Amino acid sequence: MGEPTSAQKLDPAWVDEFVERWGNAWNAHDPAQLLELLTDDIVYHDSAWPKTMRGKPTYANSSTTPGARSPTSPSS
Repeated sequence: MGEPTSAQKLDPAWVDEFVERWGNAWNAHDPAQLLELLTDDIVYHDSAWPKTMRGKPTYANSSTTPGARSPTSPSS
């Protein structure tokens, strides 16, 4: 059958915990809480965003980060 893929090597309990933490962070609309879950070398693709984001700073400054202002949103 060959070597297991990296996805097959993941501990299901870890995945469940991560998914719960991600959902809680996303729903809290707190960018800092979400960024704690990301690695510095993140590659994030969102079909609603014009290009793939690479690295925490790029993701943190995007409007896909919950609570972040979009480039077209009015100032508060």
